[in-house]
Amino acid sequence: MLTGFSTVLEKKFQLSVKKTFPTMIMLNLINGAFGCVYFLFLSKFNIEMNSTTFVFSLGYAMMVFNSLLLSVIALSKLTIPVRAIVRLMGSVLGSTMLGGFFFSEEITANSIIAIIFLIAAVIVPYIKNNEVTAEKNSVPVCIWIFITSVIESVYLKFYTENPSSLGANNMFFMTNLICLIICAAGAIMYIIVKGNTERKNILTTLGVKHIANIGFRTAISNICSIISVLVISVMDISVYTVLTSSMGLIVSVMISKFVFSEDLTWKNYVSVALAVVSIILQAL
Repeated sequence: MLTGFSTVLEKKFQLSVKKTFPTMIMLNLINGAFGCVYFLFLSKFNIEMNSTTFVFSLGYAMMVFNSLLLSVIALSKLTIPVRAIVRLMGSVLGSTMLGGFFFSEEITANSIIAIIFLIAAVIVPYIKNNEVTAEKNSVPVCIWIFITSVIESVYLKFYTENPSSLGANNMFFMTNLICLIICAAGAIMYIIVKGNTERKNILTTLGVKHIANIGFRTAISNICSIISVLVISVMDISVYTVLTSSMGLIVSVMISKFVFSEDLTWKNYVSVALAVVSIILQAL
């Protein structure tokens, strides 16, 4: 439910703003600021830090900026469906393979069949889709997306399994602080390079409603991050990834239909059915 609400807010945000560099800088600047305040309150103003947690925080921050850069490049090279398929395959296959290798997780027949159903659920809506069949050959970008998804799928699991790691609040606070510092530096450099005429533009690129939107989405994202750490610490990442991916697909279809009144085909409903089967198989 939280992810679904966040998706609605994100789509409304994307439809109401221009995707310019100042917008992206201010988006992540505000997001980092809200994130710092959120985790500061959540930790009751008692932030601790050690070298292990700091390294994980730095790595997580780099993953955030990698995803931002990748999303910009991917949009110019790949269609959204192809990107979604590659990301899911990297996430699901990566969590299954690395979960078995690093964390001795059992790969059952049900898990393999559930993964097959999930991948089918993502691919089915785009069969004979002109947007996909006309896709240009962008193998390097696809590989980049796949590897990024593999790393992201197991990163938090490595953090929870490391005995030197502090509480998740500490890592997420430091991650947001690093992102905030980098974005603030980026905003300053942008103003210096573009001149004083751009100072007003970068400060007024987002209105009050946009800032409120970012604030709500940041809160939801942070809550989901904490829940993810708690769940991943007691659940196999292969099971977690399949369940969350399947439920995310179902929620996306429901939002498309009931919130944005988008036309759905029989393929979309088949996709939902396959995702439901995937959840049932993984839960058995």
